[in-house]
Amino acid sequence: MDEASDLGTRDQERKKNVSRNRTTKRVVLAVGAALLMALLFAAAAFAVDDTSALPKADLLIMQAPDVLHASPGQLVTFTSYAANNGPSTSQLDAIVEGKVNLTVKRQRCQLPPVSPDGPFCEFGSFAPGKTARMRVTAQVTGSPGDHAALTVCTGSEGDSADPNPSNDCTTTTVAIT
Repeated sequence: MDEASDLGTRDQERKKNVSRNRTTKRVVLAVGAALLMALLFAAAAFAVDDTSALPKADLLIMQAPDVLHASPGQLVTFTSYAANNGPSTSQLDAIVEGKVNLTVKRQRCQLPPVSPDGPFCEFGSFAPGKTARMRVTAQVTGSPGDHAALTVCTGSEGDSADPNPSNDCTTTTVAIT
């Protein structure tokens, strides 16, 4: 009976070891899963979109009049194109900053309409490479020999810095004849 008893004891020991191994495996898997989840949450926390760390968008504006010479009282249309050179998406506005020997008669924005806040177009959020048009029609008020000039600028609402401010404004002149 000693042999039978030994066999039974060994069988019980084996079952205990198998049970311990299963429990150990479960604990190891649970700890591993917890560590993996913690790692994923930590990675997600660092992956939050922090736009302050990204480069800002280079906004630019170009403009051309429909004529190079105009008479006093004549209407001149200035067409401006505002663009986002990237690399980030940005709010985009086109603004009439100044005029010399001109009276603005009409301003049109590609979309949406002219801002109710003043003489500018609020184009909204612009992705890199996107452009928008603004047209300003003005009456020449100067005398022959003078120049009429319109200055337009692009900008962004809120706290953003343009890495290349040298192309944010442009002035176009028309000779008064």
